[in-house]
Amino acid sequence: MRCANHSHGVLAGKVCLMLDHRKPRENMIDSQEYYPHPDKARILIVDDEPTMRFGLTQILDHEKSLSVCGEAANVDQALLLIEHARPDVAIVDISLDKRCGVEIIRTIRQRFRSLKLLVWSLHDEELYAERVLHAGAMGYISKREEPEKI
Repeated sequence: MRCANHSHGVLAGKVCLMLDHRKPRENMIDSQEYYPHPDKARILIVDDEPTMRFGLTQILDHEKSLSVCGEAANVDQALLLIEHARPDVAIVDISLDKRCGVEIIRTIRQRFRSLKLLVWSLHDEELYAERVLHAGAMGYISKREEPEKI
């Protein structure tokens, strides 16, 4: 099912994935009908900044073993996409919906125990990394890192 003219990830109860991130409104396909790369690790990007999602997608798309399976701009979208797209890893911005990053990780972890979570943030790693690791994240990535390190 095509979900034309909707970039927010959800249409009438259906979860949709953006496949061509340069034209998000015209290229969305129902996640239950389309899995583009079954041999690659499926990555969900969760960030409220479209430019950050786009940039991270561009970086990850160059990795042969990774495939971005969806993008979410907030926690509610992320929970729906996790349920329907079944990513292997979610890369989650620590500051979404003006909510505490540790609570975001706990919320996702409670519902999806086997999902690998990486936190992606501009915040100081020394202050937040230990907290999110205790909440259930498996790692912390600084948005200030060079693309090659990510």
